[in-house]
Formats: sequence, C-alpha cells, structure tokens
Amino acid sequence: MKCAVTYDGSVLCVPPIHIDALCNPDLSKYPFDSHNCTLNFGSWVYKGEEVDIKLVNKVVNDDDLVSDGEWTVQSFHTVRNSGVYKCCPNSTYPSVSITFTIRRLSGAHAATVIIPCIVAVILTFALLALSPLDRERLIMSYVNLVVQLLQVQFISWQIPLRGDNIPLLIVFARDSVLLSVFAIVFTILFKKIMERKTTPPYWISKIISFAVACPIGQIILLKDFSVKVRNYSYYDKIL
Repeated sequence: MKCAVTYDGSVLCVPPIHIDALCNPDLSKYPFDSHNCTLNFGSWVYKGEEVDIKLVNKVVNDDDLVSDGEWTVQSFHTVRNSGVYKCCPNSTYPSVSITFTIRRLSGAHAATVIIPCIVAVILTFALLALSPLDRERLIMSYVNLVVQLLQVQFISWQIPLRGDNIPLLIVFARDSVLLSVFAIVFTILFKKIMERKTTPPYWISKIISFAVACPIGQIILLKDFSVKVRNYSYYDKIL
C-alpha cells in the first residue's frame, strides 16, 4: 500500500479493500423497497488517545460509483461515535458509522412479477361473467389456477425469504390463488344445482334468489336466466 505525505506532515493512505455489509431488509414494499445499510469503521486495538478518527468534509465520494443495474444509492449519513463503553470508562475507542440508503430499480421486477399477478386477478373476475354451465369457464378456471401457482413459485424465487415483514406482493398472490379456488368451487356448486331435474330444497332456492338479487350474483349468473326462472316457478308452486 502506498501513502502520500504532504509538506505539513499529513499522511494519506487509501488501502484497496472490499467490504460486505449485512442489512436487515424490509421487503414489505417489494419491488419498490429501500434499505438502510450501516458500516462501522474503528479500532478495537488502539485507544482514542493513540489513534483518533475524525470526519472530513466529504466522507463518501460517489464520483466513481458504478451502478450494478439493480440497486442505486439514494443517500448516505455519517456519524462519529465517541466510543465510551462501560467496560473501559477511562479509555475511548472512537468509530465512524456510515449509513447508506439504497433503492431497488423496480422496472424489470414490475414487468415480470406485478403485471402477471394483476392480469391473473382480472382473468379470474372475467371468467365469472361466463355461465356456470359453460365448459370453457371451468377449463379456464383450472388453467388460471395452475398459472397462478406457477407465478407464486416464481415470486418465491425472486424474493429473498428473509426479514421481519411479509412482502405485500406475496400476500396479493396468495389471496389471488384463494380467490381462484373459491371461483372454481362455486362454479362446480352452481353447475350441479342448475343441472338437477328435481325441485331444489327451500333453503337452496333462498340462497340462489339472494345471490341473483345482489350485484355480485348477477355478475356470476349473468347469462344464465334459467336460475331466475326456476326459482320464480318454484315460488309460484309454493304460493
């Protein structure tokens, strides 16, 4: 390592080193997440009376910083610690803490992760517009469920599963899978009820009539008018 000595006796040594920092990530807003990483520089061998650490005007020089394409440095903050500890009250061990705030470049992640999840949810609601008697609705629901399961597996490979907070994207994908399962179950249930030749029980007719009356039920049974006619005819027999 080469050092530069100035006329006033100052010595400048810049060793080439590589430092890895461990951060506690908060992935709740992935892929639009930011993280704080702290580096501590100090000496545990020499006391502050022997080696003192001071802050210069510009501790971090980012002029030659090269982005890796996934992260960008937003800001940094430096603090000088006095280094007074309970074990050694008569000595000081000063140190400098440099905290970096890095932000993820989310363009590629949004295109490969977020957009497919939104499309899957839209497709789930679009399939509800088909009649439960249509085979296409059940087939497309199965395909949609398989695609969403593969999407959840892909997300699990993209997101590091560590940290205290669960990413909202994982929660969104989980709820989307549950919604697809419920859509398949209700499709099969309505199909079995509508294909029955016998008169349905009173409580089933009551539930179907309530479903037809509400806006969500009208979306699910939009093209199937036989449900309405069957329920009306059943009530006519009762009356």
